[in-house]
Amino acid sequence: MSAKRAWRCFVAIPLHEPVASELQRTAQDLGRLAAKHALRITMTRPEGRHLTLAFLGNIEEAAMVEVDRALLQAVAGVHAFCVTVGGVMTLPPKRPPRAIAAAIGRCDALTSLFQRVRDSLEDSGFAGERRSFRPHITLVRVRDSKSWCKRNVELQAFAGRRFGKSLIDRIVLFRSHLSSEAARYQVVGTYPLTTP
Repeated sequence: MSAKRAWRCFVAIPLHEPVASELQRTAQDLGRLAAKHALRITMTRPEGRHLTLAFLGNIEEAAMVEVDRALLQAVAGVHAFCVTVGGVMTLPPKRPPRAIAAAIGRCDALTSLFQRVRDSLEDSGFAGERRSFRPHITLVRVRDSKSWCKRNVELQAFAGRRFGKSLIDRIVLFRSHLSSEAARYQVVGTYPLTTP
């Protein structure tokens, strides 16, 4: 009997231009800061910068039909909206950083969409993670947290950066392919929001 195939999946929102280009510039600036002080980081690829709504983990290929149905239900009747992207923060907060990310401004429509996605997936039997929703876009992953703590003043210079507004007009189901380098992401399904 052959083993069942499983896909490592998550649900996220890709960001439009010009925000994506501004995020790339800041990631490159962080890369230069890391190089200046011989700090170890892993840059996220531009196509890997997204706003994660739900991490599903390993899903059997046969169950993907149910995931698709749940996500179609989650976006039904939801209108497109804009989010403001601005400020750079370290994650987790108030602890040695494991990642440096761009922050998303408070947005009730985004919080509502997150809740709809999580509820719809859970109703379909896909529990996922139960972390509190802290919307962000990861720019770099930190490999030596303690060394980065010493650069706190320099990191604070990034806190005031503003990246602009991005239209949220769809959610995407991604499959991730892990490797020793940065993860590669494959679009499995796209779920448009209602637009005027």
